[in-house]
Amino acid sequence: MRVEVRLHGGLRELLPVAARGRGELELLTGAAVADLLAQLGVQRTVVVACNNQEVPATHALQDGDKIAIFSAVSGGHK
Repeated sequence: MRVEVRLHGGLRELLPVAARGRGELELLTGAAVADLLAQLGVQRTVVVACNNQEVPATHALQDGDKIAIFSAVSGGHK
């Protein structure tokens, strides 16, 4: 199956420069978000949206899904 992936911020470096943070990836049928992250080599905490809905790493992907991956943001007041 194929999914469309958009990487934001510093994650853009995980795709070829010509892709500018956007590309299509081929995954095995039944792959989950965690499988996609592993294929991309993501080793940091991220937020993943599938078809504009935030999803966990266990979310099963479907052919044609649109995936957006963002670096997790933390911080706050002391």
